Amino acid sequence: MSQNYDSDDAWTNYRIGQSYFNLNLIPKSIIYLQKAVDIAPLDIDFSNRLASALIKNSEFDKAQKVLESNYQNNPKVATTNNLLGFCIVSKAMKNNLSFEKAEQYFLEAI
Repeated sequence: MSQNYDSDDAWTNYRIGQSYFNLNLIPKSIIYLQKAVDIAPLDIDFSNRLASALIKNSEFDKAQKVLESNYQNNPKVATTNNLLGFCIVSKAMKNNLSFEKAEQYFLEAI
């Protein structure tokens, strides 16, 4: 499958975003990870890392949307399933909701 993007630009933005993530500067991380995803929307690692940053920033609905899109494209990626389960658990804990849906994704991850 051919992707039409400059992979250097996508990777540069990803690495900057990952660096900010490692420094726990999550809002800045999100900016660069989003740029990487915009340049290379089919790269599941980029979008999973974006979702991780969104979860860490308590942006659960946005993270869930990214992860559900990844899941639709490839339901067998363990990282996506694990993150989706974690996102749902985190959202449920914050809002006193059910954890049941998260269990499905955790089971699919293993």
